Amino acid sequence: ILMRVKSLDICITTYNRNDRLKTTLDILSKQTNMDFNLIINDDGSKSLIDINSYPIITKYIWNKDDGYHRVGRFNESVSLCVSPNIIIMDDDCIPKGVNFIQSHMDVLEKNHICRGVVRFPDGSRANSWFSTANLGIKKEVIDDIGLFDKKFDGHYGHEDQDLGNRLKETKYTIAHGNDGTIANHGHEIYANGDRSDKVIGHNTRYFMEKWGYDPR
Repeated sequence: ILMRVKSLDICITTYNRNDRLKTTLDILSKQTNMDFNLIINDDGSKSLIDINSYPIITKYIWNKDDGYHRVGRFNESVSLCVSPNIIIMDDDCIPKGVNFIQSHMDVLEKNHICRGVVRFPDGSRANSWFSTANLGIKKEVIDDIGLFDKKFDGHYGHEDQDLGNRLKETKYTIAHGNDGTIANHGHEIYANGDRSDKVIGHNTRYFMEKWGYDPR
């Protein structure tokens, strides 16, 4: 399918979270601003959603399940983007409401990056200084510095902090999103994530070699 230039392109990576993905798609199907392309990059889910039920999907890319490739999937998706603004989202973050797209656009009118709000079920908000679970970014920024360092691919963690550090060294402006940019995170998924050295150790060591400090 040929991608047409619109106001914004949305990139979502997913893996075996069909229920949350469907909820996100239902909300995206009712946005006040519908001028967007949507790319879903599947890391090898065992069962797929019914793509035909969601005409908002521009591209659905399915990959063989051969490990954890969030970095590679997002890099591939943004390389296909044609619109001047991009939102990247994880499949465990569900937009708060129908103004999600327009709220990101409002921030991106005056800034290069919009740090969308990630909120947990207890009402608390993610406090990491830079997260890509819900991020708006100008395409010109990605064209300039890329998205994720591919050396983080195949392993879990810290690609967010790396991108944030790289952006700090540029001229690009980073702004907090307003309440319209809230995406609700699945707390049970976040809380139960395995952050053992076996899982996150490779990326921790690479990050420390690159930046000189421990990101944990």
